[in-house]
Amino acid sequence: MATNRDAGTGLQNMSGGGAGGADISVSSPLDLARAMDFWMAGDWPLLAVQDEALVMPDRDRGLTAAFVAAAHHFCDDHDAARKWSRIALSWGCPESYLQ
Repeated sequence: MATNRDAGTGLQNMSGGGAGGADISVSSPLDLARAMDFWMAGDWPLLAVQDEALVMPDRDRGLTAAFVAAAHHFCDDHDAARKWSRIALSWGCPESYLQ
């Protein structure tokens, strides 16, 4: 597995390992399955650095955004958690999922 530091985030990008055995580069699109893999692996910092533009525009993007919001909460970035919670709601995530 090759690793290198991302100069912009200070996080390691890994190829060929990690969540689900897939490329877990921060620049890769994020869908619900990958978000769940990150969550189950405890990769909250990597999940929290996802960009809104990289969240896959599919029917599950509200739930994907909810995982990103929760990751920000676990990383003690409550402002970002609130921002991503609002995004999740606007993308169709049920409010009960964010409580």
